[in-house]
Amino acid sequence: MQDKSERLKYLNREMAILDYESDKAAWIEEGEKRGEAKGRREMLNDIVVSMLNNGQSPAEIAKSTNIPKIDVIRIAEANGIEIK
Repeated sequence: MQDKSERLKYLNREMAILDYESDKAAWIEEGEKRGEAKGRREMLNDIVVSMLNNGQSPAEIAKSTNIPKIDVIRIAEANGIEIK
């Protein structure tokens, strides 16, 4: 560690490791946020499908779930559910 060039190489390696670990934490956090958002979308989709299968109208579902009526209709179409 008395050699300045060796000490500089060591410090650069340590900084690179710290940067990587910091970036990794940010990547994990971003992945968790995306996963949670996807899970919420899938859950709402399942709820809408269930409500449609129970005979509720798109207008009723939109009012109950705060999902726009057009999105309820799109979910129905995507799942092959005929709207009455």
